[in-house]
Amino acid sequence: MKIIIMLTLTLLLFFQGCKLTNYQSSQSEQQRSSSQQTASSPPDALYYLPFPVGKTYTCNQSFSGPYSHYGLFQYAVDFPMPVGTLVTCARAGIVAYIVQSNDDSTTGNNYANAVIVRHDNADFSRYCHIKKNGALVSVGQAVNSGDSIALSGSSGDAGYPHLHFDVTKYNPSPDVGQTIPFYFINSAETNGLLKQGKTYTALPYH
Repeated sequence: MKIIIMLTLTLLLFFQGCKLTNYQSSQSEQQRSSSQQTASSPPDALYYLPFPVGKTYTCNQSFSGPYSHYGLFQYAVDFPMPVGTLVTCARAGIVAYIVQSNDDSTTGNNYANAVIVRHDNADFSRYCHIKKNGALVSVGQAVNSGDSIALSGSSGDAGYPHLHFDVTKYNPSPDVGQTIPFYFINSAETNGLLKQGKTYTALPYH
């Protein structure tokens, strides 16, 4: 009789352990699935917001924006910023190009100051309309995500002081080259795609 009771208890504990293991496995799977949905974007297209953690700016023009984000510049975002606002690196790389000789009063795409960073996947992130002599880095310098790289301005075809950020393939120039989609890791958007007219705070890196 005692043997039967002991066997029964052993079987009950075994099945309970199986249930718990299955539950934990299910929970882990759900967490992984949720994490994958949050960061479902291609790894090569993941960037951090181009301003310091804790700072907040409005995205007044996003992908396919009505004012100027079409054609070559379809995949770009604009953040209105006072001239002289600190701009940070959105992804580690090597500074590939700098132009900073134009005044904020000059207009036209050919007069846009910019810092351009080349990444390990051969893509280039571009920080445009920076102020005259507003680059805080040098060509050939290695930079990490979050490093200070420029001061924002209103040079070139800007219309008002703001930072224009985009990503291109194999083209270190501020005014040519087809832009490509990218996604911000530390924004409040689940998929990393910013919405026009919405305000964003740069969340801590992870």
